[in-house]
Amino acid sequence: MTEKERLLSQVLHTVLVATTKDARRAAVLVRGVTDGNGFAAWRRLCREYQPDSAARYTAALCDLLRPPWSPRETAAAWLPHFHQWENQVADYQITLFR
Repeated sequence: MTEKERLLSQVLHTVLVATTKDARRAAVLVRGVTDGNGFAAWRRLCREYQPDSAARYTAALCDLLRPPWSPRETAAAWLPHFHQWENQVADYQITLFR
């Protein structure tokens, strides 16, 4: 790890410790990384709270197949919903193909 990466890692660890202090389970995960590696702490949080599972991907796909807009909406009301849906599609593709 370069010096810059090490510094960023320490800053991330400090931020994670500060933001998870009231969330007991998350705080235990973050404080379990004793060397102050924020990247490792972030990885632990992601594995705990966003596990890779078929059920999770299926639920996300089902949400995408039911877009949040109504056929009765005007174009002005529909457009923000469409952009939100596009963002959800992009997020789904990123998590599915990482």
